[in-house]
Amino acid sequence: MSELRFRQVHLDFHTSEKIPGIGGRFDKSKFQEALKRGHVDSVTLFSKCHHGLSYHPTKVGQMHPHLSFDLMSRQIEACREIDVKCPIYLSAGYDEWAAFAHPEWLACSREGKSFNPTQPGFKALGFDTPYLDYLCEQIIEVVENFDAADGIFLDIVGPRDNFSPIALTKMHGFGIDIFDDAAVSNWKYQVLQNYFARTTVAVKTGDSKRKVFHNSGHILKGAPEINRWNSHLELESLPTGGWGYDHFPMSAKYAATTGFDFLGMTGKFHTTWGEFGGFKRANALRYECAAMLAFGAKCSIGDQLHPNGEMNLDTYALIGAAYAEVETKEAWCRAAVPISDIALFSPEALIGNSFIGRSKYNQAEEGAARMLLELGAQFDVVDGACDFAKYQLVILPDTVTLTGEFLEKIEKYLENGGKLLLSSASGLNSEKTEFALNLGLELVGKSEFVSDYLVPTAASPTSPVRGPFVVHGGAFN
Repeated sequence: MSELRFRQVHLDFHTSEKIPGIGGRFDKSKFQEALKRGHVDSVTLFSKCHHGLSYHPTKVGQMHPHLSFDLMSRQIEACREIDVKCPIYLSAGYDEWAAFAHPEWLACSREGKSFNPTQPGFKALGFDTPYLDYLCEQIIEVVENFDAADGIFLDIVGPRDNFSPIALTKMHGFGIDIFDDAAVSNWKYQVLQNYFARTTVAVKTGDSKRKVFHNSGHILKGAPEINRWNSHLELESLPTGGWGYDHFPMSAKYAATTGFDFLGMTGKFHTTWGEFGGFKRANALRYECAAMLAFGAKCSIGDQLHPNGEMNLDTYALIGAAYAEVETKEAWCRAAVPISDIALFSPEALIGNSFIGRSKYNQAEEGAARMLLELGAQFDVVDGACDFAKYQLVILPDTVTLTGEFLEKIEKYLENGGKLLLSSASGLNSEKTEFALNLGLELVGKSEFVSDYLVPTAASPTSPVRGPFVVHGGAFN
């Protein structure tokens, strides 16, 4: 399977059915000019957007009512002429046209609500309804009738509550108690696995090596049964769009240990997706792309094509400022593998294959990663499948209690000369009553005061603060 290219653009095209003149100003030569100005060598093009509208003729779905020609094929043709790859995007989790045409496919809360009709927003479809059949038919239509050689990107993928009549009938048929949260959580996992299996088979129709990526906005750590469906990883992480500047380093440091080819994904926007007229400074994009290369990733920058199909040359001058530099460096970055002395264990990895309790943000991991980055230390973010033996130091940040096979793995690592750094409750047993390891330490308990304070002593002569400083949440003694 061919590797990812270094200079990608994710070209969003979520376009309401109320907008006229779709693609009316598309010009192949100007489209190519913009890509060249941006030093772009791969661009994700849209088959179907969140509105559920297709940008090419379709016998399965709904072509945009104000599009009069096959826009996607014209874009693909333009890309092929200048050796730019073009994976194809389909929105999987949102489809406004399907939501209104088939309201029975909508995912419902326990209270029976699918959406608030007084507020704008996309509506989630249930993967445990006939919508999944419809989605798979759309994917098959694209890969059989269009040039999808560079793969498929499926968006808005994840588990969701669904207590619609269709979903309830299925759960009752499998004997699931809808008042048992654990049983419902397991059902959602099974529904998601079925989604992965069916859509991946659809993507690979006619080409078993065709790339596919299922995007959820965050790469799950310690979830091999979910990540295995991807042919590569795309790390959506717009620092100004809700992810922050700490998210990408942690995600990339983990992705680099998985064996997947991967790219980082930022945006050209001042804030986040869909912001017409929003521009970052060139130096911001230069920094973000340099960080991607430094952490072993290829690069992707998000843009949104104007409904009229005309590329914004200012945007591609901005992108080009970053990608011109990437282009000069990529020969030295291809197939690069990080060499790290330190393993930072991700508390997220303890959740396993479940989405329950997950978040893009883990304060313990984020704080430890930030300190290591500030120190210039070489580290990987790892999960329980990691071979700790290759690291001089393993860090368990704040919330990593020890039990079972993971405890045995840590004990073996220590027996073989490894070093362990623990903070807060890490290293305690699952009940947090004593240390799970023989460290020569006795747990007295946790401070009764919240917040608590630490006072530096002669044992910590380099602390810049010599007076008491606060410990939020209390300290273990």
